[in-house]
Amino acid sequence: MTSEIRSGIPALGTHAVSPRRQIRHTSPVDTRSMPTSSRAVIAEAPRSANSWGRHFRRNLVLTDTAIVVLATAACLLGRFGLSAAEVDVVGVSVQYVTVATLVGILWLVMLAGYRTRSVRVLGMGFAEYKGVVNASVLTFGILGILFLVFQVQIARGFFIVALPVGLGALLLDRWLWRRWLNHKRLAGHYLSRAIVVGDADDVKYVVSQVDKKSGAAYRIVGLSIPEGQHLNATFAKSVVPVISRLEDVADAVRAIGADAVIVAGKPGGSSNFIRDLGWELEGTGAELVVAASLTNVAGPRIHFRPVEG
Repeated sequence: MTSEIRSGIPALGTHAVSPRRQIRHTSPVDTRSMPTSSRAVIAEAPRSANSWGRHFRRNLVLTDTAIVVLATAACLLGRFGLSAAEVDVVGVSVQYVTVATLVGILWLVMLAGYRTRSVRVLGMGFAEYKGVVNASVLTFGILGILFLVFQVQIARGFFIVALPVGLGALLLDRWLWRRWLNHKRLAGHYLSRAIVVGDADDVKYVVSQVDKKSGAAYRIVGLSIPEGQHLNATFAKSVVPVISRLEDVADAVRAIGADAVIVAGKPGGSSNFIRDLGWELEGTGAELVVAASLTNVAGPRIHFRPVEG
C-alpha cells in the first residue's frame, strides 16, 4: 500500500546490510554534544538485507525455474503427448522439446533482467508483480517475432497456452512468497536497517509511523538530525539513538552497515542536501528513500519506491 505522510514523507519499507559495530545511545539526545562522526550502536540488529536477500532470491530462482519448466512441459505434453513432435526451423527439423527448452531459458533470463527478485521490490507494492508480467509478455513477444521472421510454424496451442498458465502460476507463487515474507517481518525478521534523516519533528513522525506499523519492512536503527536540535529517541516499541549530524550521514551508514537512508521532509530546507547525499552514499550499497514530492530535485542516483510505514 502506498501512503504519504506529513511533509511529503512517503510510507516506509526495508533493506539491510549486516551490522558491523555497536552503538551507544542516550535518551533524550542532544545533538550539541554529539560526536562529529557517527559512533552509534544498535544492540540487537536484524539480519542484513544482503544476507536474507540472497537467501530469499535463491528460493525465488528455484520456484521460478520449477514453474517455468512445469508450465512448458505441461503445455508440450498436453499438445503432443509423448510423441517426438518436430517443427521446421529455416529448413531444419527441430524437436518441440528443444523449442520448449529455449522458451524456458529466455523466460527465466527475462525475469532476471527485469529484476523481479530485487530486494527493493520484494514484499511491497506492485512493482514485483508488474515486473513478472512485463518479463513474461516480452518473452513471448520476442518469440512471436522470431518465429514470424524465421517462418517457424509453431503449434499455436502450445504457444498460446504456455503464457497464461506460466504467468498465472508465477504470480500465485510470488503472492504466496509475499505472504510468507510479511509473516516473517511481523515477527521482526527479514527487515532492512534504516537511518532516518531530517529535522527532529519530521524524523520523530516517520519513526513513530514505522514503529506502530506492524507490516513495515524497515527497522530504524539510527537517527540523524541537525546539530543543535533535540529529540527524545524513545518510541513505543524501541529506543532509537541519534547517531550523527546531517553532515555525517554517509559515515554513519558505513559504520553500522545500514541498508537504507530515509529522508524525512527537506532537511535544512535545501534540495541540494538530498542530491549531495545520493552521491555520498555511492558505493555503500544503501538505498536512499525520499518523499515523492522531492523527486524533481533529488537527482539520478536516488531510488524512489512506494513503501509501507
